[in-house]
Amino acid sequence: MRLLAAGAQKKDGAHATTAHGRVHRPQSPLRLGLALFCGRGRFFLTTQIYVRISRPIVAVIEADAAARRLLCSLLSSLDAEIQDYDSAESYLAAEVDVLGCDTLGCVIADVWLPGMSGLELLRKLRAAETSPPVIMLGEETDVRAAVDAMREGAADFIEKQRMDLAIPRRVAYLLDRTH
Repeated sequence: MRLLAAGAQKKDGAHATTAHGRVHRPQSPLRLGLALFCGRGRFFLTTQIYVRISRPIVAVIEADAAARRLLCSLLSSLDAEIQDYDSAESYLAAEVDVLGCDTLGCVIADVWLPGMSGLELLRKLRAAETSPPVIMLGEETDVRAAVDAMREGAADFIEKQRMDLAIPRRVAYLLDRTH
């Protein structure tokens, strides 16, 4: 058997040597337990701990399927769970027990939704004790809707033409502030 000089490595790269000539072996998963000594052998008792890491939920409410897919793809880089809905009614029906929960990071809603409009949804969410930040989406010509949304307590009003740049930054900012 050939001895290796300090700092040298084996050709197969299995273990590296330290400056003192000791072989550094990676830790095995068995060493991550409670060591019990019984006679001449060692026994390890390991336990599994389940931790539920909850990611914030970003709800996207948009009637147009193509715009909804675009919004979901823009937000996919964030560390959040993206849920999309085609109407305010479907969102409210699905989120009955999540309203007021801390995992709901923010809501992105179009101003002009079929049935209940985005502004009506905003009013309904603001009436709840704890409501998530709401970002309203609209056209450039929706000046009146933008003013109404901001008066009703929307976190922001973003024009659809500029949402590819503004939405990911604004949602990331809101998620950092709320969590």
